[in-house]
Amino acid sequence: GVDTTTLYDISGNGNHGTIHGATWTAEGLQFDGSGAGYVDLGDLGSLADGYTIIVAANVPNTGADQALVSRISSFSSSTDGRGVMLVKAGTVDRYGVVQYQGQGPPYYIGAYQDAPADQWNVVAGRYDGDVIECSVNARSYWGPHSAKEIAGFKEETGSYTIGRRSPTSSWWPLTGTVGYVLVYNRPLTQA
Repeated sequence: GVDTTTLYDISGNGNHGTIHGATWTAEGLQFDGSGAGYVDLGDLGSLADGYTIIVAANVPNTGADQALVSRISSFSSSTDGRGVMLVKAGTVDRYGVVQYQGQGPPYYIGAYQDAPADQWNVVAGRYDGDVIECSVNARSYWGPHSAKEIAGFKEETGSYTIGRRSPTSSWWPLTGTVGYVLVYNRPLTQA
C-alpha cells in the first residue's frame, strides 16, 4: 500500500517529510485548504547563500493567498518576519516568491509572475544574493529591488513546510495538488 505519512526524498539525501492531513491522489499530494493539511520537511539547511525552490502544483483561485512551500517564522509581518515563501496570490492568476525582511517598510520583497489557475504550473523561486526571481512555466520575472532591500533578507531556521506557512501556523493554507517539490540551498543557473 501507499505510505500516507511519509513524503520520501528521492534525491538520496534522506530528507523525508512527514505528511499531516494531506491525501495522496493519482496526481500528487492533495491539500483541502483547511490548514490541517501540510508536510513538515524538517530543516533542510541554510538558504543564506542563495536558493532555488521549484514546485509543480495545480492550484485554484480561492480569494486568499496560499503557501506552496515556505520557511517562515511565526511573526507579525510588520515587525520581525523572517524567511522565504513560494505563494499563489489570492484572487489573481499569479505566483510569487517572497522574502521577509524582519524590518520595514518594506516588510517583504518579492517577484511575481502571472499564470493561469486551475491547471498545472511549475513555479520556481530563485535568489542569488543580488536578484530575486520568480519563474512560472519557464517565464521569469526579476524583482526590481535595491541592494539595501536584498541585504535585509532575514533567514529563518527550522522546518520547511509544504501547504501552509509553517508547522506551527495554519495561515495561508493551500487548496490544490502538489506533484513535486525541489529545494536547493544554492541558486541554480540555466544550462
